[in-house]
Amino acid sequence: MAKVASKTNPGRQKGSKATKTYNGRPVQPSLYIHRHTMGKNISYMGAEYENGDPVESDDSSGMPVRWDSI
Repeated sequence: MAKVASKTNPGRQKGSKATKTYNGRPVQPSLYIHRHTMGKNISYMGAEYENGDPVESDDSSGMPVRWDSI
């Protein structure tokens, strides 16, 4: 009987081909955690460029862009 490959073999899994772009540059998801001094932490999925720089909003706030809004 032939040996059956593992069902969870990462080599057989296909990665996502869909990529998102922001201002014409490809971006990838990243977890953004903003820690407040008052104990209210904010965490959400943000975006970063391929070189690791965070994607910041166009307004003057400088907050990272949410992944859902791209």
